[in-house]
Amino acid sequence: MEPSLEQVTRELTSLIWEQLRKNQIKFNLISFAEDVVAWQECLVEATDEACHDAVQWVSTFRAHGNTSILKALQRAFHLQGVEALYVLTDGKPDTSCTLVLQEIEALRKQRAVTIHTISFNCSDRGANDFLKRLAWQTGGRYHRCHGDADGQLAAHRILTEGFRDEDDPVFPVFEGDDLKKLAEEVAKARSCLAQARLFRCPMAAGHQEKISLLFAHIGMLKLLWLNDSRLA
Repeated sequence: MEPSLEQVTRELTSLIWEQLRKNQIKFNLISFAEDVVAWQECLVEATDEACHDAVQWVSTFRAHGNTSILKALQRAFHLQGVEALYVLTDGKPDTSCTLVLQEIEALRKQRAVTIHTISFNCSDRGANDFLKRLAWQTGGRYHRCHGDADGQLAAHRILTEGFRDEDDPVFPVFEGDDLKKLAEEVAKARSCLAQARLFRCPMAAGHQEKISLLFAHIGMLKLLWLNDSRLA
């Protein structure tokens, strides 16, 4: 993850200020490599002072050694009041993936903590499959950030600009749950847009009268419903 640490730091800084601070969400941060290190001993209030300190702590991250996901999760599960965990990693754990899933299942029998996972620039299929299973097993969401600039740009355009036709922008095949759902909703919207265009065709062919009668009928039904509601 070393080549991408600058981007990770930037995104975490944005998360701390724009999400945690703005919404007053208690939080903690845990780094895991050869050692598992927690920023604080417990969940803390998202005050200005705490957020400044968290950003400073994040800026000291260094990627090296192992990926001690299990130890980090075990420590996080013991934080008082924790409800959800977000795991960001670029590789598989240094222990058996099956063992991690079994241990988490045992921990969740005591506390039903949801785990969301983020695969960051990871091309290892085994690692990504593990993160998917970890999220789905705990009722969480899986997201894959794989550096596909075109895909991220397309998603950003949809969210900020909407879309003008059925073909623009073209989405890649998303693996992450959130972007996959976004692509599915966009596909539905594009299908509705295509049907609406077909619906307008009869109007151009001289069927305006039938369409107007249909709208008038709908209007009468709406009026009757409103009157009935007022009487009730």
